[in-house]
This record gives sequence, C-alpha cells and structure tokens, in this order.
Amino acid sequence: MRSSADATSNRRHFLAGASALGAAPWLGTSSVAAADPPPEITSIRLVRNVAICLAPQYIAEELLTLEGFTDVQYVEVKAGTNVPLIATGQADFTQEAAPALVYAMDSHSNLVALTGIHAGCYELSRNDKVHAIRDLKGKTVAVYALGGGDHILLSSMLAYVGMDPRKDVKWLAEKTGDAMQFFIDGKADAFMGFAPQPLQLRAKKIGHVIINTAQELNALPYNRWRESNPEDTLRFHALRLHEVGMIKASPQKLIAQGTDWRFLNELKKELKA
Repeated sequence: MRSSADATSNRRHFLAGASALGAAPWLGTSSVAAADPPPEITSIRLVRNVAICLAPQYIAEELLTLEGFTDVQYVEVKAGTNVPLIATGQADFTQEAAPALVYAMDSHSNLVALTGIHAGCYELSRNDKVHAIRDLKGKTVAVYALGGGDHILLSSMLAYVGMDPRKDVKWLAEKTGDAMQFFIDGKADAFMGFAPQPLQLRAKKIGHVIINTAQELNALPYNRWRESNPEDTLRFHALRLHEVGMIKASPQKLIAQGTDWRFLNELKKELKA
C-alpha cells in the first residue's frame, strides 16, 4: 500500500506509514533523525532468503532499533521470490532486482519502489555451445525461479537483442533446490547465478562466464548513488519487457502507480547537509 503521508512528511514518519517494496530504508541515521519523535508504528517485517544480496536487510535490525522500531521481524522465503510476501501483506519491505520488480508490478498494484539498490549480483555462465546472448536461442537456461531477478534480468537482455524470452529459450527452474546443479549435470546450456554460486563454478572449473554484472561496479561506484536515477532503470526494463509482451501495462503506468521517490529525495538532501 502507498503511504498516505504528504510530501512534507519527515523520514521517520514516512517509514512508519509506508507498507511498500523498498531497498534501503535504513541507509543511515543522523542528528536530524535523532530529533524526530518516535515512529507511530514500531513493528516492521523484512524478508529473509538464501541470497547474500539481502545482507543489508539482515544488518538493518540494529539501525532500525535506533530509529525507534521495537519489533523487527524477518519473514522467510520458503520457495520462489521475495515479491509475493510483500504483495500478500506478509512482509513490509524487501530488496528486489529492478527487472523482477517491474515484472511483479504488472500484476500487483500494491507494490511501491522507494529507492534503488546497486547492481552486481548476477553472472551468466555458459557451456561450449554458447558464446553470446544470441546463441541462447533454442537453448536451455537454468534459473532459481521464474519471475525472479535472474529470470527477468536475462529476459530483458534477450529482448534487447531481439529475442522472445517466452519462445526462444527453455527455462529450467528449481523451486526447492539449487538450479546450478542443472548446469553442472549438463541439463542446461547456461546458468544465471548469484553469489556465491559463480565462485563455486570457477573453483570447480565448470563453464565460462559471458556476463558478469559485478563489473558494473567499475563504471558505477557506490559513491555515485546520488547521481543515479532508479526510475530510468525501471523504465529501461519495462520497455524491454513490454516490447516482448511479458508485461501488459505501459512503462509510464507502472512508474506512475508503482514508485514513490520522496524518501530517496529527502535522504539525498539530508546526507548532503
């Protein structure tokens, strides 16, 4: 649900009133925050899963306690992706890859993006039959979950080079185990993995990497977060997914109904002061 607080609400009030899909509502405290009154809502539920990408959420408990939250809970993902826990009201905040968020926003109107998170989670490993993204046509790709960040990010890449992710690739998803095993066993021609899986493959000398999103850190270091525009990222992937029919709503509609940058804009001003 979208917060009913107006644009002049302070940071703590915004957090207390929002039930949305966010990435980093705990990026820091300051003297300004310390002067705020206690939050009206003192309980918050975050998502926990096997991905180390969610590490910021796991260390957030102490910071949220400093903000005045007295009940910080973690809701476990049993299978699949993080988003359903937010969409069904079982959790309040989580991180999610931008392409997966766009995909989920198309069918869940109560998801709201508050800010961006950094790239660098995924690597695409391939066997000797695959040398480029276009070579995946007619091939089998293993992913953790359909609709997850790995699946939708690669789908967006396929769409970018003129392929239809729904028809041109066969997807293998393991709901209860490790999709990497499909690739190791030769049942998949490529595998979209996230840390520490790529490291494990390299240690075993299995496969070759053709995409490493961690290299994005060289072009976009963390200290440039104030200059980055998360809306541009959502728009890019929404356009690609809309072009191949994976989402029905227009990018303009999704961004209008599914984003709220007030917290991010206030945080930029606060940390700049």
